Amino acid sequence: MEKTHRGPGLAPGQIYTYPARCWRKKRRLNILEDPRLRPCEYKIDCEAPLKKEG
Repeated sequence: MEKTHRGPGLAPGQIYTYPARCWRKKRRLNILEDPRLRPCEYKIDCEAPLKKEG
């Protein structure tokens, strides 16, 4: 096999794909920037009457 071995395309309509010369680290998704992936925010009503034990 050659250094730049031609492989099948990955995307629809792509005929060939060639590997990169050097390996690149994949970008990580920052969860805090994407509002869809942000942790759920719970709103606590502090003015609600508290139950008293007695």
